[in-house]
Amino acid sequence: MENILIKQINKLIQKGKKLNQLPNNTQEFQSTYYNWVFNWENLVRAIYKRNYESRVKELEKKITDMDENSIIKLKIIFLKSLKSDIENQIIDSQDFSKKWRSYLLSTSLPLEYEAAKLLGSKEYVLRPNYNYNREQSWENRDSSVDILASHTQKTKDGFEYGINLLVECKYRHPFTKWLFVLDPNDPFWALRVWSGDLFRVINEFSYISFNSKSIKKFEQKVPNCYKGIEISPKKGEVYDKEMLHGIEQLQFALPNLYRKLVHDIFQQEYSFPELICPILLTTAELYIAPKDFSIEYVRNASKLEDLGSKVSYLVLNASYGRAFEIHCRNIFSPFWSESEVDIKQFEEDKLYDFNHRPSDIYKGFINGNDYYLTRYFTKFIVCNFKYFEKFLAMIPKLVEYE
Repeated sequence: MENILIKQINKLIQKGKKLNQLPNNTQEFQSTYYNWVFNWENLVRAIYKRNYESRVKELEKKITDMDENSIIKLKIIFLKSLKSDIENQIIDSQDFSKKWRSYLLSTSLPLEYEAAKLLGSKEYVLRPNYNYNREQSWENRDSSVDILASHTQKTKDGFEYGINLLVECKYRHPFTKWLFVLDPNDPFWALRVWSGDLFRVINEFSYISFNSKSIKKFEQKVPNCYKGIEISPKKGEVYDKEMLHGIEQLQFALPNLYRKLVHDIFQQEYSFPELICPILLTTAELYIAPKDFSIEYVRNASKLEDLGSKVSYLVLNASYGRAFEIHCRNIFSPFWSESEVDIKQFEEDKLYDFNHRPSDIYKGFINGNDYYLTRYFTKFIVCNFKYFEKFLAMIPKLVEYE
């Protein structure tokens, strides 16, 4: 429709220019002018429908006392401006028609829905937009993680346990790569001390317990990473905002889920261990830089793929700040006040010892103890969506009872 309108405008402009070349006191001018005015009025009716009414009325005020040649000149100027506006609208419309798919994909909704369908097919119970309250200095606001997926599984021996996956989805455009560097800490500290914390196992609040050996072995095989960065080859951009935002969403959701699961355990006569795993799911390809990664290494790389080796999933470590300590205190303090007696009675009834009693863990969360906050809330799986199903299939193999 806009193209037809532009053709009408072009004809009026050309006829107007020719008309202005005729003497205005001739019969030819008068008959041509009346015809031109008739076409102008037809055009005005058409552009009224496109919200140009105010501009037309403004023009009509200007030409009230003008002679016919001056009227034509002003209307030609108006027509050129109108034509430019309509052409820009066509360009914007064409751009949107090309880009709407990209905009929709960028919301991560299609990725999230594919992930949800996959989890649903594995008998997980899904909760979209898992909400938690996050207190900030100026306000309290609700935040959320895309998916909470929960599933009750049985071991070969028939023992039950719960799997709880927090999944935050990050769709990235094709050819986007996430490059990670390995943890430079001594392996003794990087793996042995903190090993087993990728899957948060809530053993301490149940009368039956997991054996963590399989989990520790798994974590030792998965690349343990220090930091990551996003590289967009097409745009030539390097940044980490989306990745860090996804990790932050997961980190702040973890205490709320942990508290809820412990609360549910105390409400049940028969309780079983719960397993929690936070996952940052992305369409970006994941690369691990080699140990000799350096400034010179990057300068000598001829292409992006030279910077590292491609992996399916990895472990990313994340630190925490004062805001997270306050968040944990706000989450766990009310529950401790309500359940202190029950927790201490539970500790007395337990037939075997733990290195860390439930009361120690809760007090550690409330008091900002670095050992407990680091152990439970600083490790995350980053997984490429192509390998998500493979990762899900691996989880039950890690669970053994003592």
